[in-house]
Amino acid sequence: MTARRRNTGDTRHPATLDGTWRAATEGSRPDWIGREDALSSNPSEFPPAAARGLTAFCLRHRLLVGAVWLALVLAGVAGALRLTPLLSSGFTLPGTDSNRVDQILATDYAASSRSPIVLIVRSDADRPLLRQAAARAAALLPGGRVERFVPLPAGGAAAFVDSNLSGGKAEAEIGPITKAVGSQVLVTGDAAVAHALAPVLARSLRIGELYLAVPAALLILLVVFGTASALLPFVFAAATIPPALGLAWIAAHFLDLNSYLENMVLMIGLGIAIDYSLLVVNRYRDEREQGRGHAEAVEETMVHAGRTIVFSGFAVAVGLALMLLLPVPFLRGFGLGGLLVPLISVACGLTLLPVLLVTFGERLEHVRLVPRSLSGYLARGERSFWALHARWVMRHAKLVAPVLAILLVAGAMPLLGIKVGPGSGATSLPPSLPAAKALTLLQQRSDSDQLDPTTVIVAAKRGTPVSTALPALATLRRLLRHDPQVVSVSRPAPDPNGRDLMIDIVGRNDSAGEQAQAFAERLRDRLIPAAHFPDSVQVIAGGGDAYSADFISRTLGLFPWLILGVLALTYLLLVRAFRSLLLPLKAIVLNLLTVAAASGLMIAAFQWGWGSWAGLVHVNEIEGWIPVFMFTLLFGLSMDYEVFLVSRMREAWERTRSNTTAVAHGLTSTGRIVTAAGLIMAVTFSGMLLGSIPTMQQLGFGLAVAILIDITLVRALLLPSAMAIAGSWNWYLPGWAHRTLRL
Repeated sequence: MTARRRNTGDTRHPATLDGTWRAATEGSRPDWIGREDALSSNPSEFPPAAARGLTAFCLRHRLLVGAVWLALVLAGVAGALRLTPLLSSGFTLPGTDSNRVDQILATDYAASSRSPIVLIVRSDADRPLLRQAAARAAALLPGGRVERFVPLPAGGAAAFVDSNLSGGKAEAEIGPITKAVGSQVLVTGDAAVAHALAPVLARSLRIGELYLAVPAALLILLVVFGTASALLPFVFAAATIPPALGLAWIAAHFLDLNSYLENMVLMIGLGIAIDYSLLVVNRYRDEREQGRGHAEAVEETMVHAGRTIVFSGFAVAVGLALMLLLPVPFLRGFGLGGLLVPLISVACGLTLLPVLLVTFGERLEHVRLVPRSLSGYLARGERSFWALHARWVMRHAKLVAPVLAILLVAGAMPLLGIKVGPGSGATSLPPSLPAAKALTLLQQRSDSDQLDPTTVIVAAKRGTPVSTALPALATLRRLLRHDPQVVSVSRPAPDPNGRDLMIDIVGRNDSAGEQAQAFAERLRDRLIPAAHFPDSVQVIAGGGDAYSADFISRTLGLFPWLILGVLALTYLLLVRAFRSLLLPLKAIVLNLLTVAAASGLMIAAFQWGWGSWAGLVHVNEIEGWIPVFMFTLLFGLSMDYEVFLVSRMREAWERTRSNTTAVAHGLTSTGRIVTAAGLIMAVTFSGMLLGSIPTMQQLGFGLAVAILIDITLVRALLLPSAMAIAGSWNWYLPGWAHRTLRL
């Protein structure tokens, strides 16, 4: 290596880097270098002294720190064991017309559930059997009653059984009902689907996490570490996941949390635990190689890696936490889980992890699980590879950057044809599920969506008889009968108190489809106004098609504002982390390209059916919440790796004031760690592909592909090439920004 002079304007690079390319890209430094950089913190002041003080406190009080985390884990386990019954599989939409209709049906019509249990027989000869089965089912349910029998045009019949039960209580009765009606009668409906999904979700979790993610993670960690330190990430995960689930149990008493929450907490918790453990152990080894003693190396590790953990943890939490602002309880639950996991992981990484490292670090490092010669050979080979790779990428930066940008944009093109829905149709369920088969049979043999009709409520204002709305309601029914989407319209049904009138509209298509959503908009915007109801009544539409339209509107309506909020907060966070105005902007652009490309490929695989050959379920539309969740989670996880890499580059920049040296150092020192962490995260998400639930497959595919794109095309190629093109401008921070952010 050539000699380096610090802060003198000498930009000579290591001999391994190409001098001609260097002269072309960094030969003339902007005049702000040396003037504005004087405002930046010196390396000795990076990071804040608080990190050193916290580490010292934790190391002095190891037993206290260990006892506190043990208590948190035990309390978390106790809560986690009670969490599942509090989770739901449905989607409520407070404040929407659909929700108001449900409330009126519950209070005025004594209908606690608008989702009946449906019994189906395949042939006309079995219709007497169906009537007997429906009577037995109704007898098993509190307030059970057979609402109607519907002959199916293609053969067979369906019976609709309603009751006073809803949610988990209705789900609990599905087992006894299935036994009572016999094997010749199929059982479906929301409660039946939710009852059948629970064991499928549990099985998917076992396969994805225990049988695939954990063994694969252990294998990769053994290759990276070569010692018993590979076990440290699992200890970290065991300390962070139970408290997160325990807090989720508390929140489940106040919020509507979905059954997918457990899978999400386990996946993100394991991934972040591995990320932070890799970062810390790798830095610890670097400090030891520089000649520091064990305790000093741990303290110095936490001084540098601790700050990286804080910024990366907040980067992950920012996007997910903003989901708490969305008017959809289901997504708010995900936002809560996404906020808890990284924050608890940050707290554990700053307190328990250094205690574990100082207590067991040397012992774990001495237990060789991979021969030292092989481990050393792999480590040297990886460092040599990353050094040569950095040299090649920066030398060809002006070719690499545009080619990769074009590839990512091409991958994102299917986004232009995305179709989203509420995910309530048969295509959103595992095809092998008996309740899904019955639902498919009902839809295929009927020319209508009998299961989930759209309901229109005419509610009289105080002191006004609802009968004044009868002429307008008759006009509305006449208009509906001429609508191509409508199969039938029920007669007006008054509530027992005479305050409301209700009609049910049976649609021709699945309520989750685009045609059904278009009908809901037509009903609300054109048909109801065209009936000219008097001002003395309120007319609202819910259920069925109207619910689907409300779900999409609520889920995606604020999505653009969520994106803007995530981008703004992330930019401010990264300006403070990187002390640069350009690097955060570059990071945001790269992350957007990653998320867009992964989303586009997911659409091609599922909506277009390109992944059917691999067992991926072809669907008509992507569930509306998946793009929201994918963006917020992936943006944070991608930023996680960005912080890992650029933090090391920043340290090298402060030592050498050479952009090329900084980029090369960042890739060489953290390339293998980011790649290993990303591979483990991708394998973790890939576990969802092994299940049969289309929703989980879509999510797992999108997340896994995004992580693979991130660690290969983006972090290894596009990031260094973009930084090479920008040169010293990467580190530009004007005085006003420095003073405003107090850097």
